[in-house]
Amino acid sequence: MPHPISSLLQWSRGGHIDQQHLPDALALIQEQPTPPQWQQFITTVLLWGGAIALAVGVIFFFAYNWQSMDRGVKFALAQGAIVVTALIHWRLSSRQALRTPLAMGLALLIGALLALVGQTYQTGADPWQLFAIWALMITPLAIIEGASSLWLLWLVLCNTAMALYLSTFGGFWGLLLDELSTLWVFLGLNIISAIAFEALYQHSLRHRSTQKIPWLSNRLAAQVAILASSALLAWAAVIGLFSTQFQYAIPVYLVLTAATYVVYRFYLTDVVLLSGIILGGIVFIIALLARVFENTLDDGGPLLFIGLAIIGLSSLGAMHLKNIAAHHNTEHSNTQTEQQ
Repeated sequence: MPHPISSLLQWSRGGHIDQQHLPDALALIQEQPTPPQWQQFITTVLLWGGAIALAVGVIFFFAYNWQSMDRGVKFALAQGAIVVTALIHWRLSSRQALRTPLAMGLALLIGALLALVGQTYQTGADPWQLFAIWALMITPLAIIEGASSLWLLWLVLCNTAMALYLSTFGGFWGLLLDELSTLWVFLGLNIISAIAFEALYQHSLRHRSTQKIPWLSNRLAAQVAILASSALLAWAAVIGLFSTQFQYAIPVYLVLTAATYVVYRFYLTDVVLLSGIILGGIVFIIALLARVFENTLDDGGPLLFIGLAIIGLSSLGAMHLKNIAAHHNTEHSNTQTEQQ
């Protein structure tokens, strides 16, 4: 059974439904947003925009008036903004739509306060500490809210802190790391985060009826972490193709990519993640072809073959993803029908 909206579009293209009646048909199958849904969407966008704009405005206010403000005034304003935001967040504890944007604004204000401390007391010799402490301080907030946006900010801060630490010290405790070893560090961080995010989300699904606030409200954080890990894995494998010293990265990439594909194809169907995995696979295959024809790339033939391979693999990947999406929609529709 195809997805209802796909059937409607096919009937419209076949002339069975007039274009002027298509919005009414979409409304009948509840595939077109209703006015309350539009209102909720616009309200959410404005809430997020306002919360982030206020937090960023505080940061730019300090930057513009840095020389003309007393140290005590700076800290009073920064801490006052945090206290006011925290109180509003606490008062609106029963309204989840307002809590999360306020929590994001509070997290940004915490970062502004840490930056203010670093600039005032000149503790910025090791900037990685700012991002590490920032990530540590917003961790309880992310756990309480269970919002992917806060966990994504946490993941960005952790990666930034790690990058700054490695660029400052060149490794752990003075141990120098080469390019691929550094890549494994980031890969490990993102894989562990992805597993944790996915576990939190699945736990929230299983206990949705008993949890007042879910550990993780959606899979967005897990998706971003997995896509970042897939990109790092593909990058490591490409490096391994052109360097005999790092060839061990190739089997690691193949095994982990195959395992991730199986999980998100047959157990937790996710077309977004599968598209990232397939894109990484295409990049790896094209890099492999470039390695095979490395000595003959000056000729037009190998370049033409590689170009055709890019077109063919992209087309096959798109068709494969389309079939997976159609099959998943059919299974989802059948499940809903059985439940009804």
